[in-house]
Amino acid sequence: MTTQPDTTNTTDRALDQALTTVAAEMTRTDGKAAALLSGGGILAAAAGIITASGRAEPISTAIAGLLLAAALVASVLVIRPRLGGGDRASFPYWATLTTGQLRDALAEERRPECLITLSKLAVRKMALLQRATDLTIAAVIALALAAALAAI
Repeated sequence: MTTQPDTTNTTDRALDQALTTVAAEMTRTDGKAAALLSGGGILAAAAGIITASGRAEPISTAIAGLLLAAALVASVLVIRPRLGGGDRASFPYWATLTTGQLRDALAEERRPECLITLSKLAVRKMALLQRATDLTIAAVIALALAAALAAI
């Protein structure tokens, strides 16, 4: 007689581990976005100093400023809360329920839906973070060009 593996416990553990992993990734993106926002403030100060020198090429500082602004907006969008409660596996949805409805909703197995919802959010945050990083790099290059032109 062959014994079948207990896939229920394996699936439960896998779901719990996946949820923990995705939640941790979302936390990491928020921290990275905060670091980009801090760095953006330093870059904005540098841009102001270069512009105040009066020797900077206006177009190069304007390009650097626009790139920096776009990077900061993308970074802020990473940490902006998502409160749409359309899916049934998130706290915004639960906030719309009565106590009895919440108990009924929590009695249902929702980990797969929750994992999908969190994963979509994490991918969106990562994509925005990637865009913010690329824009920050472009802003640094434009700012370096502006500084070089101001030094000539």
